[in-house]
Amino acid sequence: MLFYFHPWELDPHQPRPPMPWRHRVRHYVGMEREERKLAGLLRDVKFTTIRDILAI
Repeated sequence: MLFYFHPWELDPHQPRPPMPWRHRVRHYVGMEREERKLAGLLRDVKFTTIRDILAI
């Protein structure tokens, strides 16, 4: 599994330009829980590098 996130996904104070409602939903709904979810992943999941995975 590959995991990545964008830094803006953790910034509740980012600029919010006008956009269609469906884009606002995708970008902003759940943002207040994102940091807690990331902390749980970092606590509970063992991560490695792609280099280590490809060496197998």
